[in-house]
Amino acid sequence: MELILTQRYGPSWKFPDKTTICLTNNPDDGTNNVNSLDEAQRTRFMNFELTYDLNSWMTWAEKNNIDGRCINFVASYSDELFNADDEGNRICNPRSFVMFANMISGIKDWDDADSLSFINTIARGCFKDNGRFSQMFTLFLRNKMHLLIQPKKMLLGDWNEIKNTLDQTLYDSNGQYRPDIASLLERRFVSYVDAWLDSPDKTPIEKVKKRIIDFLDVDQNGGRRFFTKDQFYHMIKTITSEHKRQTSQLLYEPKIAKIIS
Repeated sequence: MELILTQRYGPSWKFPDKTTICLTNNPDDGTNNVNSLDEAQRTRFMNFELTYDLNSWMTWAEKNNIDGRCINFVASYSDELFNADDEGNRICNPRSFVMFANMISGIKDWDDADSLSFINTIARGCFKDNGRFSQMFTLFLRNKMHLLIQPKKMLLGDWNEIKNTLDQTLYDSNGQYRPDIASLLERRFVSYVDAWLDSPDKTPIEKVKKRIIDFLDVDQNGGRRFFTKDQFYHMIKTITSEHKRQTSQLLYEPKIAKIIS
């Protein structure tokens, strides 16, 4: 309390000028073992309720080298994993999922029966889910979502190879477009670019511009589209708004500028 009121402790120790104290705590909602803040404490803070944001988590995960297959899983089942049901129960939180992801990242073949059994054993040790997690994970594998192309390859791989892979991935055997997969791949691409532009090892923005134009040209040249107009808008808007200084030149490219105009 003294630190908050006077920004000092005892007669000699004090914070530097203009210091802001930030505190976090779990909510006092009956699901956490915490002590309640009394009114005298609460009225000395600005209080904000923070919520989980998928896009922020995905960028964080890219920066911290979380297994891409696990990022795909979260992107596919974020609500089911992290949101509470009607009784206030949730399968896991982002922190416990990261622990799980790090433990299974060394397993190369998730389709192997023994590997899947081992993964489910680890899941039971990480989560209290009454089998819901295992059901989702099995469905995720059955739909081959763990085998989707990773965003680093989408950005830096040979375009002819990438184009063929995306065409085969985004259209089923009947030629039907898969907007769910397109949405996931667009999110992964944006998160990867966002993370890389924040890193010391960032890619030249020219590579990002060229690959976005490659995506656009497929549709504009009569090919089967990879991303919808809304997905292109989200892709370009997110990349340019988060990194204005680095990406301003993207907006001078007529094909890209047209998307957000």
